[in-house]
Amino acid sequence: MSRAELIEIVTRTSPEGRLFLQAYVEHLARAADPESGRDLDRRLDAMRAGQEISLEEARRFHEELPPRTVSSG
Repeated sequence: MSRAELIEIVTRTSPEGRLFLQAYVEHLARAADPESGRDLDRRLDAMRAGQEISLEEARRFHEELPPRTVSSG
């Protein structure tokens, strides 16, 4: 599939669909990045060593994040 075909498909896609595509492309980039995998390993090791946060702290952190929309990228 050509870039022009991809652009045409994305252009016709709903804002929700574009947000999903954006997240999926970002996921693919992280999955292909060895440093991203090492970072996840470090974070998991830290959590297992007791450096974790409570569910309530995680919820508070999540609520403080700015909303992501198609236009905010």
